[in-house]
Amino acid sequence: MKLLRIFAALTALLLIFAACAADQSPDQIWADVQARGAILLDVREPHEFATGHVPGAINMPVGNVRFDIVTIAPDFDQEILLICRTGNRTQNAAATLRAIGYTNVLDIGGVLDWPGELIIP
Repeated sequence: MKLLRIFAALTALLLIFAACAADQSPDQIWADVQARGAILLDVREPHEFATGHVPGAINMPVGNVRFDIVTIAPDFDQEILLICRTGNRTQNAAATLRAIGYTNVLDIGGVLDWPGELIIP
């Protein structure tokens, strides 16, 4: 299972980098992902989110995911991408989401590895 998560995360990053090589910026690729309805869930604490986050990301601390996810993703087949600072908390959030029945969850790691621009309020 861990190998599958690593493969999925590497695949997502590979798609981002491959598109960058095809003259698309990471921000353009992220806009394409959003256009197909994916949700990017940043599972860091609010004070961390405020230091810089991916445009369009929704902040929901990992400890709140189990109870609050249904407010933004009532469809259990909704594409949900997870990001935190380094990728550790996303593993916990992904396990939680899968345990409660979400089927389309992708751990994309941390904002420290995000190749695009970050919003810094």
